[in-house]
Amino acid sequence: MTAAATRPAYRTITEIKAANRAAGDHFFDRAQLRLFGTRIVTHVLAGSWFITADHLVPAEAPDFTIHRAQHDGNITTLDGPALYHNWPTLAAARGAVRSLALAAA
Repeated sequence: MTAAATRPAYRTITEIKAANRAAGDHFFDRAQLRLFGTRIVTHVLAGSWFITADHLVPAEAPDFTIHRAQHDGNITTLDGPALYHNWPTLAAARGAVRSLALAAA
């Protein structure tokens, strides 16, 4: 099987949510998202990546976390430069995804 055949190719967050639910995972459950103050802030990037804004401390500005939807619907979180895998700005997180997508191409 080629790398392209094993690489997930999602077009929408809805597709990722459905695959995640089918895998029996709970990444997108409302209670889970509420617990971490999480909002999805991008569309699907490079076929499998998306970014969330996380308000771990409600009074502070959000941190941004990069996630990847795997071909089996599971979600992995990319280790970031700060505590809890987060990037300090959406622009920094988008730049990291761009670099990852270029490196994988």
